[in-house]
Amino acid sequence: MGIVTIINRAGIGTLRPEQVNSICELAVAEIRQSFQRDAAVTETTETTEADSQGSTGSTDSAEDEHQCRTELLSMITACMKADARTFIASTWQTLQALLQQWFVSYGQLGGKKLALHLACDICQHLGEAVNLLAGFMDQIIKALTSRSKEERHWAAFTVNYAARSSAFSPFAAQATERLKAHLQGDSETAALLQLCLTHRQCADSDCWAMCLAALPLKVEMAECRRL
Repeated sequence: MGIVTIINRAGIGTLRPEQVNSICELAVAEIRQSFQRDAAVTETTETTEADSQGSTGSTDSAEDEHQCRTELLSMITACMKADARTFIASTWQTLQALLQQWFVSYGQLGGKKLALHLACDICQHLGEAVNLLAGFMDQIIKALTSRSKEERHWAAFTVNYAARSSAFSPFAAQATERLKAHLQGDSETAALLQLCLTHRQCADSDCWAMCLAALPLKVEMAECRRL
């Protein structure tokens, strides 16, 4: 997206607070409309006897809407990186209410995936992320054992970034146990290894053994190099 590239290249402090607010408000409004369109299509599909061609069309529509929301989310993340103070003071108040809706009401429409993606970006780019997301940590940690590979991926990376903060200590034991019970991919292994390194009170010998047995990471090469 052009606007995301421009904001990212411009760097921190180049946007005025009112510009950050305007861009984020536009993105949030469009995400809301996208979920409403998606919900309407899903409801129509469920209440009519669609033929195979119609079913394919509704699937394509859902994928298009998800891609649309992901690109809109990248606009919000770019603004978050450009002016974290304004994002926390203004945009976060709106997103905090929407996150719960995405996790619950729109979970079957890819809302949970989007919520986890946003949580991951917040943990990666904002220093006080764990405090901001404290009310959502139970849902994030539960997603570590989701049936959806994408949800597990985003949840694991969220935990990976969050665990680097001492503020994650109240959640470290719960996250460690979830990961130990469901260690499937590189992102989960990287998250567990981060917990072992940063929250050592949660790292028993079994935990380290599981991490070492899963090395080297085969897909998440950036995490492999960092660890």
